[in-house]
Amino acid sequence: MIHDLPPESRPRRTRRWRRLGLLLVLALLPRLFFELHHVDGLSMWPAFNESGGGEWLLVLRDWADREVKVWDPIVVTDPEDSDRSLLKRVCALPGALPRIEDGDLLLIDAIGGLEHFVPRSLDQIQDGLVPIADLASLSFRRRGREGEIVDSFRRVFVVPAVGRAALSDRGSELLVEAAADGRASLRFPAEDFRDDHRGVGGRMEAGEHLVRDLALTFAFAAEALPRPGQRILFRHVLERDGEGEELEILVTEETYELRARGRGDGEARASLPRRPELVMRWLLVDDHRSLLFAPDGSTDAFELAFDSRRDLVPQSTRSYIKLDTEGGSVVLSRLDTDRDLHYTPPSDGAARNPADGVELPREQLFLLGDNGPASRDSRQWRRDVVIDRIGRPVLVIWPLSRARILD
Repeated sequence: MIHDLPPESRPRRTRRWRRLGLLLVLALLPRLFFELHHVDGLSMWPAFNESGGGEWLLVLRDWADREVKVWDPIVVTDPEDSDRSLLKRVCALPGALPRIEDGDLLLIDAIGGLEHFVPRSLDQIQDGLVPIADLASLSFRRRGREGEIVDSFRRVFVVPAVGRAALSDRGSELLVEAAADGRASLRFPAEDFRDDHRGVGGRMEAGEHLVRDLALTFAFAAEALPRPGQRILFRHVLERDGEGEELEILVTEETYELRARGRGDGEARASLPRRPELVMRWLLVDDHRSLLFAPDGSTDAFELAFDSRRDLVPQSTRSYIKLDTEGGSVVLSRLDTDRDLHYTPPSDGAARNPADGVELPREQLFLLGDNGPASRDSRQWRRDVVIDRIGRPVLVIWPLSRARILD
């Protein structure tokens, strides 16, 4: 015998099922548009997983085959293992002719055959800077009666030529002490800037390849500002004869008068107030030349004249910075040297398909990891491999100390 529910019970049961259905939709709907991706490797260091402890990203699924732009980070299925997903950076779009030379990523003009740097904004360049050394990473090592200033790899970093150089007791300041005639001169590093990086094991490793694309960030100590009449000259030496780009600072009673000279006729000038808290950055990257003041973006950048053609860049045989001062000593409370991304063969040496200027097939992206020695990417994958796009990361959600919205 079948008993019908009382009429008043039916609406309650219907409402219960509707609530359950709504909760189910709300639970599943985000998975239709988003998924989580765990970054546990170091191929995108330092932009992602800087500490090496892993990061979780929220990824917007690529349902509608959305347009991607050069320099976008993107999550794809690993072409060599379909059960894994990878985070890489879009470095060239379908139909392009990419090429890697001396660490630079270039695009070849199919008509004129000229090589141009991949276009990047000033913010994109700064976001990709890789630290080389700062004052906190330097230390004093006694050697005989004298001593020397070394970096975290115990390589000699500061080499005085005139006068002397010394670190403060806490290592927070670098003194460039002038000789009796008021002049001082030093260079750093002792050899050349190299592509130091995090290896696949997570430890910092000394680089083997010379790098010329740098950013120098510095500030003068508040209690020992340069005196009026001093002249301070930074020179980035790129060739054995000592020539290179220059940043000159003339000190007056009220201002710093700056002049930066790039390659060719590129030049920028600026007049800044002589105040203790001023931080300056000199950007020396092949596809951009700028002077920045308070590089957090709170002040404008002064850009140098620039041409993106690769044939205008001289071949570098050296890469170090000389600091000369006339009229007194200099005390620096900040001296950071960073490098641009430098694309190298992977650590396993298996670059079966280096970027050699062959046109990318239709619908094919050219993907690279920022940390070349720890990345497997389009340099090794077959030219005709199918890259399955999963989506674009929009948020770093864990750890909280690194949580941020991704542009």
